[in-house]
Amino acid sequence: MKLIFTLTVLLLASSSYAFSPDLYRNNKESISRKITNHDIERMNEWLKSHELSEEIIYRDSVHLLNRILSHFVEQKNHCDLYLSPRISKALLQKGIIKDENEIYPYLVFLRHTNLTDDIFYDLLKKSSLITNKFELYKNQPAGRRPVNLYRRYSRINDLKKLYEPFQEWPNEVDSCTVQTYLKHVNQLGLSTASARSKDLRKLNWLALNQQIISLETYNKLEVLREANLTQWLVTTSRYIDIIKNAKDKKAVTVEDEATDDYPSTYVLRKENITRRGKLYGAYNSTQVFLMSQIIERTAKRMDAKYVELSFQYTDDPEGETEIYVFSPMEQYRISINMLKKEIAELLRSESFRGAPFDYGDLIAASYETGLLRSEDIDQVLKFEDFWNPNIPKWKTYLNYAFSLAGTATYYLPPPWNILGALGLIMTEMKFSDEPKADPSDNWNTII
Repeated sequence: MKLIFTLTVLLLASSSYAFSPDLYRNNKESISRKITNHDIERMNEWLKSHELSEEIIYRDSVHLLNRILSHFVEQKNHCDLYLSPRISKALLQKGIIKDENEIYPYLVFLRHTNLTDDIFYDLLKKSSLITNKFELYKNQPAGRRPVNLYRRYSRINDLKKLYEPFQEWPNEVDSCTVQTYLKHVNQLGLSTASARSKDLRKLNWLALNQQIISLETYNKLEVLREANLTQWLVTTSRYIDIIKNAKDKKAVTVEDEATDDYPSTYVLRKENITRRGKLYGAYNSTQVFLMSQIIERTAKRMDAKYVELSFQYTDDPEGETEIYVFSPMEQYRISINMLKKEIAELLRSESFRGAPFDYGDLIAASYETGLLRSEDIDQVLKFEDFWNPNIPKWKTYLNYAFSLAGTATYYLPPPWNILGALGLIMTEMKFSDEPKADPSDNWNTII
C-alpha cells in the first residue's frame, strides 16, 4: 500500500487552521491531576476576599484570555515565558488580582472552571513561578564559592563562548528564554539531571566571578537551573501546535462538556500525568493526526457492509472472474492485518523516525482529535464484566489499560464501529505494549 494517506494528512496537519480560543479550554480531562485540595481551599479563600463575583471574574477571564491567546498563536515563536507576565499585567489592570502572588489561586480558578486543561494550567503555573522569581531574586547576592569548580570551561574564552546567548537576555518574541537555556545546557553533554545541575551552578558562579555575566543574569540562570527545565515534558510551543492543528479536528461538532458529564470510573490517582499529557510530550500535531487517521480507517473497514476478494483469471477485463465474499470474522481478521500494516508503514515513515509509539497512543490521539468522544468511553465502561462475568479481568489487564482524561478504560471487540476498532487494538495488544513486528511475520501482507 502506498503512503498516499500519509502525504494527505501531512498536508492537512501542516495547513493553517483558523484558531479558535475555545481550543485551550478543557473538554478532555475529567479530573485534574495538577490541583490539590489545598489549592482549592486557597482559591476559595481568594474568591471570598475578592470584591468581584465569580461570574464577573469568569466572564472577564474569557475575554482576557481570548484576546491574549489569539494574538499569541499568530506569533512565529511560542515562548514559554511570554504569556505569564502579559496575563498578570492584564489581570492587575482589570482588578482581578491585586499583586503578583494572586496569580496562583487565579490559575487554579481557571483550571477548576475548565477554562484551561491540566497541560496548559501546568505550563502557566511553572512559567509564572519563573518570571516572578526573576524579579524577586534579581539583586540577590551570589553566595559562597562552590567547591570543586568545574574546570572544562574555566578559561575565560571558553566561558565567554558558553554564555554568549545570554549577553542579551531573550525578549520572548524573537528569541525564547527556555529554548535558549536548553541549548545552553545541551552543550555540556551531561546525561543526568543531577550532574547538569551541579556543574551549571559551578559554571554560573565562574561566569559571574570573571564578570562575563551580570548579577541579574546570574540569578536568572540560577532560577532556570532550579526549575529543572530539562524535565519539562511539554513546552508551550508543542501545546499550541497540537491544539491549533490537531485537537478536535475530526470531531463533527465540538461541544463544551460539564465536568460531571465526564466518565470518572476507575480513576487512577497514583499517576501524575494522564495518557493525554504523555501524548503532548511525545508527538507533534502531524503525528497525532496520522495516528488518529489509522483508527478512523480501521473503524470504517470493520463497519463496511460488504467486503470481497476478486479473482480475474485472464488479461481480458471482461473475462472469467471469481468473487469471494468475506464473512464477518474474516472481515475482522483482515482489518487487524491492515491495521498492523499501516502501523508498520507509519513506524518507517519520516514523520515517526525515532519517535516512541504504542497502541495506547493511537487511542489517545483519536480522543484528542475528537474521533473518540467521552460518551464513547462512558458507554464502554458499562461492560466491565465482558472478560469474565465471575472474575472481572479488568484487574488482570490493569497495567495494560491506558489512562485518558483520568480514566482507565477497557475496550471491547466488535460491534464493528469506532469502539470495535479500539477494542480490536486492546484485544490484540494483550500483554505487549508496543506494536512491534514479529520477525516471522510479513507486515506487507494482509491475508
